[in-house]
Amino acid sequence: MNCLPVVLALLVASNASAAPPKLAELFPAGGQRAQTIAVQAAGEFETWPVDFWCDRPGVHVTADQEKGKLSITIGEDVTPGVSWIRAVGPDGASSPRPFLIDQLPELEELETNDLPAQAQAVALPSIVNGRLGKSGDVDGFFVQLQAGETLAARLTANWLLGSPMDAVLQICERVERTPSAQVDKEPQVEAFIVAQNHDTRGLDPEIVYTAPRAGAYIVRAFAFPSDPNGNVSFAGGANYIYRLTLTKSGLVDHALPLAWPSDAIGEVRLSGANVTNALVALAPQSSAAERWSTVFLPNVAGATDVARVSHPCTLATEAANSERGQEVAIPQVISGRLASEQATQRFRFHANKGKKLDLSLTSRSLGFALDGVLTVHDAAGTMLQEVDDVQKEADAALTFTPPADGEYVVAVRDLYGRSGASFVYRLDILPQQPGFALTLTGDAFALTPGKTVEIPIAVERLNGFNQAIEISASDLPAGVMAETVTSEPTGDSAKGVKLVLRAADDAAPSQGVVRVSGKSAGDQHFAAYTLNFPGVPPRTDLFLVVAKP
Repeated sequence: MNCLPVVLALLVASNASAAPPKLAELFPAGGQRAQTIAVQAAGEFETWPVDFWCDRPGVHVTADQEKGKLSITIGEDVTPGVSWIRAVGPDGASSPRPFLIDQLPELEELETNDLPAQAQAVALPSIVNGRLGKSGDVDGFFVQLQAGETLAARLTANWLLGSPMDAVLQICERVERTPSAQVDKEPQVEAFIVAQNHDTRGLDPEIVYTAPRAGAYIVRAFAFPSDPNGNVSFAGGANYIYRLTLTKSGLVDHALPLAWPSDAIGEVRLSGANVTNALVALAPQSSAAERWSTVFLPNVAGATDVARVSHPCTLATEAANSERGQEVAIPQVISGRLASEQATQRFRFHANKGKKLDLSLTSRSLGFALDGVLTVHDAAGTMLQEVDDVQKEADAALTFTPPADGEYVVAVRDLYGRSGASFVYRLDILPQQPGFALTLTGDAFALTPGKTVEIPIAVERLNGFNQAIEISASDLPAGVMAETVTSEPTGDSAKGVKLVLRAADDAAPSQGVVRVSGKSAGDQHFAAYTLNFPGVPPRTDLFLVVAKP
């Protein structure tokens, strides 16, 4: 999408050089559409106020006079999901930090809410912005449910916000005991656990609970460190920030298919708690650099992304549940779900002798439950290959070399034989081809008029790729130039190059996104950087600040 800076004049007393701002996190870490939110920015700011940039048109960020205080205004038509905000100073920009946009009313957690009798009352539906502020902290929220009502509770912290916490979520039935005249002077409130979840999306928990009877319930959250240590007590800290969605209405979880051709229109079906196969249209992508389309439903919590790819895409059908399997053409990107009635799905394809195929099964790295196993059989049913856990996220991948022309079957199953609504997966079956990938070693750079800056780019050559790659920058501001640099098949440049940006002497101060891409034989790939957020894919929006002379 196009990135629009939000310009705020810098009130700097001198032109002395200052370190770029460092934005650590935002609290609250999100807000509701059509609202203005007061936000605290944590980090290091040598000068204040500073500019702020957001990648979502319609989201406007302004700094208040008090250091670290912001106002974020979200337009009523802004697409829900993850937006990214950078702090921009006169000499550079911070790395981007997430700010989640949704559609439900929002409130902040109030301390003290640790004990059952202190649980904070919450009207449904709501999103609670909270913080486990100290070691041993437990946050409780009090809700009312009628018999048969389904409560969806989703805690977002480590997966999208990068909070260093491994959270646990509980739903408890709230019971108030009548005081005994001899012992108690006030009613005693107790909480009995009726549901608990530790990890649903990465380290973040989610519970969907149907109340067996009307009454009061407490949703309770606490956490351990995401990096385990020798301390077994509940953890907390200033950066243990979370968002807790509580709703009896819909909560979007995923869309099927998980991927769709970037140049095609189509439809996806959204699913989740109290959401069943709701159709949403997809339009062709307007930019080659965009890798995802965000989809959502009006007035329903949650949003999800659909990958945009360059290959044909399809859904698993009932035929995939048969022994013979669903017939597919190669190349193909398949999306499916191992539903409760079926533990294995199969896909049948024709392949030629010696023509290598790359098969990859992704689920855990997308935040879903499948611990995938891939198995390849020939037409007679003989197993030729099986693989599990190629990556740390329990996803599987293999290279298959057909021993003869003919028909083959690839099977998808869970390592432990599990299945259900969250056992969603994407299976890519693609001819192995030489190619390349470009990685940025930074996400933001600063440039002074009359000077240059070098952008290091790592080059990964895949499957024997031995062609020259021409690497260049696009979307450069006025007065900034970059000469194309070539990564040759051999020598030092084969594994990395430095793209040099030069600013003219009269280049005006500016800020914004530039893209770096490589081209070879008509194939184009954009350079990407990785952020330390488990649920966030690599990004291509390199940020450039042209400073004052």
